[in-house]
Amino acid sequence: MKKIVIYYGPKPGFAKCLPRRTPIKTISELAIQSDKQMREHVFKIQGRRSDVEEAENNKPCIPCLVGFSDQYAALSESAIKGFLSFIAQYDIEALY
Repeated sequence: MKKIVIYYGPKPGFAKCLPRRTPIKTISELAIQSDKQMREHVFKIQGRRSDVEEAENNKPCIPCLVGFSDQYAALSESAIKGFLSFIAQYDIEALY
């Protein structure tokens, strides 16, 4: 993670801090996507071992992850405690 921005203030001011040209994904969107992926079953036919190891080391890239204050209420206590392990599954460049 290259950048972490913590904003304290009104929501319109927070929206002004967000990047304009970078695709944004919210925590809720990421949680829904992650839950959907965990429910899928993917069967792979393994070829060379180096190809398999390389594929396992690639984390999905998220250029900008945003957590709005109204999304915190939707997170359970266990989700908040497991937040670091949750976001560690992704290569996040900036977290707001």
